[in-house]
Amino acid sequence: MRLREFILLEYKRDKTAQNLGHKLVVRLRDDMSFIRIHQYNQPELADYYNSKRRNAANVPQDPTENPALVSKIVNDALSGLEEIDPSPNKQYVQWLALRYLDGTFRLWEDAIGGHIVEVLQQFHELKQRQQLPPELADINRVKGRDKLGLFASDVRDLYDDFKKAKGEDEEKAQLAKGDANEVFSDGHVRVIVPEDKQAACYYGQGTQWCTAATQGANYFGEYNHDGNLYILLPTKPQYDGEKYQLHFASGQYMDETDTPQDLHSILDGRFRDSGLLEFFRKKEPTVNNLIQFAPEGLLMDVIQKINEYVKYEVVGEMVSRWEADDDYFYTWLTDEGYVTDDEVSDDAPSYAEYNDEVGDFEATIQNLVDLNKDELDDISAEYTAETESTTVIKDIAELIAWHLKDEAGRYEFDSAIESVAEDIEKHLVVKVQWGGDGQPSGFQLIYGWMTIEDGRNKWNERVHAEKSYT
Repeated sequence: MRLREFILLEYKRDKTAQNLGHKLVVRLRDDMSFIRIHQYNQPELADYYNSKRRNAANVPQDPTENPALVSKIVNDALSGLEEIDPSPNKQYVQWLALRYLDGTFRLWEDAIGGHIVEVLQQFHELKQRQQLPPELADINRVKGRDKLGLFASDVRDLYDDFKKAKGEDEEKAQLAKGDANEVFSDGHVRVIVPEDKQAACYYGQGTQWCTAATQGANYFGEYNHDGNLYILLPTKPQYDGEKYQLHFASGQYMDETDTPQDLHSILDGRFRDSGLLEFFRKKEPTVNNLIQFAPEGLLMDVIQKINEYVKYEVVGEMVSRWEADDDYFYTWLTDEGYVTDDEVSDDAPSYAEYNDEVGDFEATIQNLVDLNKDELDDISAEYTAETESTTVIKDIAELIAWHLKDEAGRYEFDSAIESVAEDIEKHLVVKVQWGGDGQPSGFQLIYGWMTIEDGRNKWNERVHAEKSYT
């Protein structure tokens, strides 16, 4: 017996918890789908997640620092995996946990619900009947979303062929339509809002959405509780099975394979000639908060204020320290006749003019921070693709910091650029005010800092800059 098979057959919860528990908690504490499922029996975890998401002044204790909570989270997680494992000895639990940890399953709900349940059931039956070809027999080789998609497709096809050969194939049951509303329709796309699980399954046929799962856990109710699900059905699909599902409350925009999509590419790309964007601007004002759809003037004003902060408060301070430490600069000024009676004349060159590297550094930071709308959109799209997080107006400072870190390696003074990025991350917060029409009415650029009072961290803040549009 190969070691890999032995590991599968010898699953024990306590050993898996010991080996993978901490890693699971680190990932689960930031997974909104796990928190949504367990928000009532694990309120501490929900408080931590929501506080971090709101940039709250006092974030509760990190769950990884609470041994009792760690144990509860790990046991709940492994129990959920055991529940969907079709084998008597739970031989697939460790594979499911590892694939969640490496991102093959994007969210926890993808690991315990939806289509993986059916695929595992079919795989296990084929394995028991010794019907698996060598290339499919080892589930441990299935790593990554692309491989998982191919694996699931191959297993389904093989299972269907096996059933047909046994004369056991049956007509698939017709799904009930349930209750749904068509809220938009033109020559390009129909938009359906399902009102119940039956409708979510009916209109989600052929997709991998957890809200359309007919076996295992279906999470339509959890998503629908937070806000409408919009299913987009192209009138002229560009390929077989093309569908999209949008959920503005959670910032998730998926294609039929449950792969995250850039909302801009859907509303202002795929359906650019439709009236879909304007429909959603009115129906879901959240759209106006998204970087790619927010008012350009406001975005540029926020960037200008961040740029001014970086130029004068961060880079200016760094250059002043470098100048103070450079004894040769004062000697050079003296030799060049810019110093009289220990006083430096007003027409003396600046340190950046004297030191070309400092001048290059200042110019580089200016160029990286002072973004135009197209550059901001591109960075937002890259950030979303890498982190699978939707970006909104309040994220502009974080986006700029991320951009600086991403670009730092191209320059000799990379550590200085990273220091600027870390300062932005540590201190700047953008707060947006909203009008009754669902449009932003103003913003504040907040400077915050952490102090310790009575042995506890305390977040302090002051308004660094602000602007109103009313």
